[in-house]
Amino acid sequence: MPSPRPTRSLNFAFLGSSFPRLERLAAMAERHAHTHPDASLVQTRRVGEGLLKELHACAFGEFPKEQDEGGSFGHLIWKLQQSWLPRTVANKLRAVKNLGNGGAHYDAQPQESTPDQAFRALRELHDAAKYLGLHVFRKTFNISIGSPGSFEKPPRPQSEKELRAELEQAQRELEELREESGRLTATSEAPTGGGPDDAASAEAAVRELGLDDTDARQVLSEVATLGFALTYRDARDTLPESVRSAATALEHRLTRSPGEMSLAAVDGAPDPKLKLTDLGTGFAAVLLAPESDDVRVLLWVGARGDAIAWARARRFEIHETTGALQEVLVGEPAVREASDGAAPIVGAASDEQLLKLGVPSEFVKLIPEVRSDEAFEAILALLPAEAGERLLKLATGDPLERVLAEARAAAATSTGRRPAIDLELALRHPDARRRFFVPESVRALEKALEKPLDAWRLFLHPDQAALVRRRFRGPARVLGGAGTGKTVVAVHRARHLARTLGREGGRILFTTYSRNLAENLRPLVTSICGADAEAVEVTHIDSWAVGLLHRSDVHPDIANEEAIESAWEAALRETDDPVWPTVSEFRDEFEWAIEQHGARTANAYVGLPRTGRGRLGRGKQLAAFEVFERFRKHLGEQMLWVDIHARACEIVAALPEPPYRAMVVDEAQDMTGEQLRLIRALAPEDDNDLFFVGDAHQRIYRKPVVFSACGIQIRGRSRRLTLNYRTTETIRRFAIRSLEGQAFDDLDGGDDTDEGCVSLRPGVAPNQLPCDSTEDEANRVATEIASLLEGGCPPGGVCAVARQKQRLGAIGDALTARDVPVHRLHERKKRQSGRSKKSAPEKEAVSLTTMHRVKGLEFLHVFLVGVEKGEVPRARLIEGADETARARIERQERSLFYVAGTRARERLYVSWVGEPSPFIAPGRKRSGSSE
Repeated sequence: MPSPRPTRSLNFAFLGSSFPRLERLAAMAERHAHTHPDASLVQTRRVGEGLLKELHACAFGEFPKEQDEGGSFGHLIWKLQQSWLPRTVANKLRAVKNLGNGGAHYDAQPQESTPDQAFRALRELHDAAKYLGLHVFRKTFNISIGSPGSFEKPPRPQSEKELRAELEQAQRELEELREESGRLTATSEAPTGGGPDDAASAEAAVRELGLDDTDARQVLSEVATLGFALTYRDARDTLPESVRSAATALEHRLTRSPGEMSLAAVDGAPDPKLKLTDLGTGFAAVLLAPESDDVRVLLWVGARGDAIAWARARRFEIHETTGALQEVLVGEPAVREASDGAAPIVGAASDEQLLKLGVPSEFVKLIPEVRSDEAFEAILALLPAEAGERLLKLATGDPLERVLAEARAAAATSTGRRPAIDLELALRHPDARRRFFVPESVRALEKALEKPLDAWRLFLHPDQAALVRRRFRGPARVLGGAGTGKTVVAVHRARHLARTLGREGGRILFTTYSRNLAENLRPLVTSICGADAEAVEVTHIDSWAVGLLHRSDVHPDIANEEAIESAWEAALRETDDPVWPTVSEFRDEFEWAIEQHGARTANAYVGLPRTGRGRLGRGKQLAAFEVFERFRKHLGEQMLWVDIHARACEIVAALPEPPYRAMVVDEAQDMTGEQLRLIRALAPEDDNDLFFVGDAHQRIYRKPVVFSACGIQIRGRSRRLTLNYRTTETIRRFAIRSLEGQAFDDLDGGDDTDEGCVSLRPGVAPNQLPCDSTEDEANRVATEIASLLEGGCPPGGVCAVARQKQRLGAIGDALTARDVPVHRLHERKKRQSGRSKKSAPEKEAVSLTTMHRVKGLEFLHVFLVGVEKGEVPRARLIEGADETARARIERQERSLFYVAGTRARERLYVSWVGEPSPFIAPGRKRSGSSE
């Protein structure tokens, strides 16, 4: 146990003559801080609240009516701040309140808080009490703490100007006092060992946006605490532009003058804390606005009637066991089932255990009775996300103790380490943070409001947040299906590394295989990393390698596909008795040996283990290598990409030290072996050096590569994400069916499956649209899109995707004929500039693009067009290919279809002409309506 801080400077004897009860409580808190920190925190909280009640009596002539310990403290701070309570003091008292909440139930579970937390609360209280005694009581109310006297309410200053002058002078004197005492803010923040550093936690919370906050502890002081729900962000994305502007104005008003907001109760809503405020033109926002607390949370926004219906279907409450703020849908599952001997879906879990998992109390008795998938899914739709997720883990075979341990771990990382006794702390519980964002400062909030909500990417799942901040003792790998948040984790990881390693002068390289994806990620990384973005370089790995060669005075002539194919054919013609009869078989062996394993000599090639490749005698291997050399001879001075990466590795190896401190790699499944060897060379082998995210199910470019064969040793530092946050479960299932029967790797020679991956949003089945001709398809798709836009969907939320860009021409013409603006993502900007039909700005237009180009993007609604036999998969690629190449191409085509289908967040539409693609599961309903 750590030694306690010296307490000689925390003597509260000056309170004795004026507030003897508070002085005794403070003295007890000092004595208990080391041995019983929970009790100390509660006693410290009571002293702070007592001081505020005395101030209330002085200012308003009576003690406050709010006697509930859980709600009155925050309300008093807010109320007194509206008059004259200085912001600095309010911040310190809020810290006392929040830390005190952590020890609120110490009788039931002793010694969960730490002495460091108790001493920090005492220091904050001591600073606040000293200031109040020296300035507020003495100057504003002519009362001297430390001397006997009555507390009759004195007359207030005669004018607001006089009061403002008094307060400004008090602020200046406070700064002088702090400097004279030698206890600056940095000192009061310093960790003392043993427990978490709350100030550091607050800074980390502020930096969730990657903002440049110079005052990380400046909480929302002049206004009520303001939070945003994920449901608000998603609903805001669908608003017309004019209404989004009104929503932005509402957000800014809430940051400045929440007391002037016109809030109305929602008739028929089961939760009286839900209020409505008009945005004009028939739209309204729903807020969580309890009468007895200084907290406001924007929950949802939309048409007024829809907003009322939304509020009537929900209630928000603090869970009695976990302490997290939860959203619970009102109603009971529609499925009623008779007992037929089936086992419970969830298994044997007691009422107490279900509560610890975050299940609302009214569902606790119902869960053990659920015995069918239909009933279980109906209940999941009503439960808060964390409860549904944990029950889902139980239903899919995770041991109860493991799931309970995960729930306990989440609770242990919360700000107060206890069930919250007020709404502000309930919002900061890890379970709540996955759906609520609460800025820690006015500056942080104002900067947040300048950013588009769809770029915040703030709602990290606790599992994701743990990966972002974890210290890995070497390279780490995160796997996960489409929509599980891998890229979001990668971006936040880059920000975390920039914040921790960048301050030491280290640079972070964020790279990926696709040039288009790198371009899409660059503004996102800049937005989330904020000021730390200067330490992060985002680039395409091939572009980086070519740039290095140019800087080294090497100007490569890169061979195109036509030259490569011609060189292979020439090499094969010169071979009398080839090992394999086709070019594709030689190319497959070349890529395996050279690109994956870097075998550049005959001896290295012969020495490769051929696990999974089939036996090949030494003589045939040497003969094959001769063909490889002839192929290179016919290329002449032209270089392959594998040569460029290998040359870049040589240049980096000659440098005095690696150019980067750490690397973050997105879409790692598409990296070649030589690219991975280059990545390994770019950062020194150290803690937190390499961080990979990927999914073999989305490999659309290359064959599998074994990380360990490229010098990257994961050794157990691999994690897997299983929750899909982007798509609905129906879309996920539809897309994953195209991969059935295919084997996928874990990027290091092992196996990976989609087992355990789920989405907690049920959704509606994809619309399947059989068409008579491409013209008929274009008209039907354009009509559906026009209908979505008329229903309020923003144009930027819709995308039409095809296997080949030629199929998109008719779609674009049909949309243009209906005055729907289009943005052609699949065309290079330099080519667009010369077109007669220029694309509209992306956010104001429906996007058109190819399946390859849509990777890394997401939209509310996605139309997959031209999904017919011969096009998906492309017959031209498969025809004439040998069995090995055909299997590889088909697997890549299936993955491409899976990638395209999982870009949709809400609705997926699939259209074809003639016979549908075999990737659409046989036996599915073929109609113009949903399945």
